[in-house]
Amino acid sequence: MKSMTPQEILTRAKTAFRMGDYQEAEKLLGKILKQTPGFLAGQNLLGSVYDRLGRYDQAIEQFRQVIAVEKDYTEAHNNLGVTLKNVGRFEEATSAFKKALALDPERADIHYNLGNVYKRVEDYSRAIEEFSKAKELNPDFVPTYNNLGTIYEKLGRYDDAVRIYRLGLQVDENQAKIHYNLGIVLEKAGKLSEAKLELKSAVKLDPSWVDGYNNLGVVLQELGEHREAIDVFKKIRKLEPDNIQACNNLGVVYSRLNRNDEAIQCYREVLQINPTYTLAVANLGALLQENKLYSEALSEYEKLVKLEPEDLEARYNFGNSLLYLERYEEAAEQFEEILKRDQRHSKSLRALGKVNHLLGKVSQAEECYRKLSEVSPDNMEHRFDLAVLAKERKDYQQAEQEIKDYLDKDPQNERARLLLGEIYFEQSLMKHAAQIFQDILDENPESIEAHYYLSRIYRHEGEVEKAMASLEQVMTLQGSGEKGSDLDKFRDTLELYEEAIAQYKPQVKEEWRRSLKNLKGYSFDTGEKEEEELEFDSLILDAAGQLEEDAVPIINIGDSEPVLAIEEEEEILKLDDTEEDWEEDESSVDLEDNRPPSLINLLSDQDLYGDMAAAPRQAPSQPQAAK
Repeated sequence: MKSMTPQEILTRAKTAFRMGDYQEAEKLLGKILKQTPGFLAGQNLLGSVYDRLGRYDQAIEQFRQVIAVEKDYTEAHNNLGVTLKNVGRFEEATSAFKKALALDPERADIHYNLGNVYKRVEDYSRAIEEFSKAKELNPDFVPTYNNLGTIYEKLGRYDDAVRIYRLGLQVDENQAKIHYNLGIVLEKAGKLSEAKLELKSAVKLDPSWVDGYNNLGVVLQELGEHREAIDVFKKIRKLEPDNIQACNNLGVVYSRLNRNDEAIQCYREVLQINPTYTLAVANLGALLQENKLYSEALSEYEKLVKLEPEDLEARYNFGNSLLYLERYEEAAEQFEEILKRDQRHSKSLRALGKVNHLLGKVSQAEECYRKLSEVSPDNMEHRFDLAVLAKERKDYQQAEQEIKDYLDKDPQNERARLLLGEIYFEQSLMKHAAQIFQDILDENPESIEAHYYLSRIYRHEGEVEKAMASLEQVMTLQGSGEKGSDLDKFRDTLELYEEAIAQYKPQVKEEWRRSLKNLKGYSFDTGEKEEEELEFDSLILDAAGQLEEDAVPIINIGDSEPVLAIEEEEEILKLDDTEEDWEEDESSVDLEDNRPPSLINLLSDQDLYGDMAAAPRQAPSQPQAAK
């Protein structure tokens, strides 16, 4: 059998290299170099083999041996730069690429590789310069468009990114990763319909690409196309049954459709696969909280705090759950722990103020609100809280000033206007109070509180018929709400109604009592109340300090956070003056479920598939989805 020449063996080694059979390539090159020790092309390729095998020191040594023999060997300088970049030695890599360009300044691939180094060290202006030069020298080299687009995306120059990606697709419309990256940038620019089309193109070109499907599902959620999003996430689960991101995101979509049982089941399935997947824990807790399953929500938030003790938002929600369950001392401990770590955590300052207020620690509550005014002067909620405290101690002048400061920023806030009306009412400034409550009813005829206080004003002024008419409105509105939660308020309103009847004309009193008896026949068996608790003032939607769900809101723990990672191109390891090779690393997309309900915090801090070898990111939840 005729023996092969070194050049023939080199050709076979290159083929093995391109096929990814690096061991075979190394074996063949060893044979060449044993026969011909000074065969520089063989040494150069062997250095590239070592690089692919992760044996970087040997790769660097091979390239330097070649350069020591032939200092003008362009490929060796280029490949040395690639390996040095791979091990994070960026200054040396830059020097190597510049030496290669000094030998051959018209090489687009070397400009491209140098651009990737500048990109890694975040010298974006120079990276743009090198990628643009590479594009100019070789307009058909697609990876340049991709990586240039990723830099524009990082800089927030979305229009430029879109323009470059579209130019790349004009060169080769079958580039799935460019369609994908273009979809991400369009989403960030708020062009959701266009983003959907690009992501659909990406998965059409690569039907098994889970990342592409996941982010397509997230965009569909943002578009409100929930049923199509469900189909997409179910498709992922067929491809990868244990894909927790898809299962989590499916839960997010179900929650958006108020299919809460299915959403809860999805989150629990995720936690069966991975009990430490904090996004699902957070989403489950938020969903349970939203549905007033406070004890179950508390259990999930407690798990989350144990899994992520430094996650202040998780701890805040844990404290909030304790607050809803009236475990005030324990709630205070959680908020205080947060403030030890972050004295400027405004939500915890306000929540701690609420807890102290509920515990009767008025001075501590006021201190929290004063600190809040220093930490977050533009947030006027502390003004409302201070007004409540001042009203309770009957410092009406201070209360009026605080709530007027609040209304200067938010003049249509109904809760604040109600409080101002109460302040006037308690000072017997009935005309001022009546005007406020009537203005509210002109805008919102279903305001129970406004009807209630108007009835009190009418009664005070001796207009009993108007008082009863207003109380009838209160009873009608209360009766149309959730049964059970407002029964005490409903019953107390009836008692006030009876008191009004006592003042009414004797000839119709008995007729009204018969009507009341019929109303009361509606099973209000809630037990006796202490006399002092029967005053509606303490039961009406308490602008004066009762705990409301919107007063200390649960943090957004979810929202689909797709791991919208942008795909980047890998550097080129040159084999010789005419042949080149680059590979793409796949990345995985992860959706996050953030709730309350901005489902999809889509693309913040996502890496684009650049270098064409970057990993996709984890998406945002509650639903933060696995964005």
